[in-house]
Amino acid sequence: MKKMIVVLFCLVGSFVYFTFLCCSSTANVNNRPVWVNTVPSGCFVGISMIYPNEAQARSAAREDGIKQLIQYYGTTLNDKLKIYIGTHGDTGSTLISTMASEQFTELLTKGLAQSLSAREYYIEIQKNTVKKGYIAFALMQVDSSYLNRAAAGAAIEIGKKANLEPDAIKKIQMQRAAEFFSGNLSNVFDF
Repeated sequence: MKKMIVVLFCLVGSFVYFTFLCCSSTANVNNRPVWVNTVPSGCFVGISMIYPNEAQARSAAREDGIKQLIQYYGTTLNDKLKIYIGTHGDTGSTLISTMASEQFTELLTKGLAQSLSAREYYIEIQKNTVKKGYIAFALMQVDSSYLNRAAAGAAIEIGKKANLEPDAIKKIQMQRAAEFFSGNLSNVFDF
């Protein structure tokens, strides 16, 4: 078993070393747009791996950017929601805030996957002795009105679940979560 792990480790290490050694960019790193290295406020930069064509690289960079957006907004919202529920005197709010944040994230994910496009792409061509490949960078930003619509949808769904909740404490916490989502999220995300 130890030999397999050592062999696997050596193979992975060799692959990584070979990839970095053999791949040289034909694009000058100094020619990259500023947003590739210094991400603007409220934006995310999705990055692809090396792909055989530009379209696949762009698609992968876009998916990475969307994943970052969803992760950021979901985590931030969960933290802010815990504080919101807690300031209203409710205890044990972790479970409810997590459920509510997941509801928001689910609605956000569905819409973003279909509607969000990159504001801008930057493509670098990578060449080695065998073939060339493409790495894409995608500048992503979601419109605040879209986040507010997703939150309104989450408020409705959470409100429905609250009405069906038999436990009085959970019901109150869910109602607080629905109130939180029914407000304008501009204050939560500072946009």
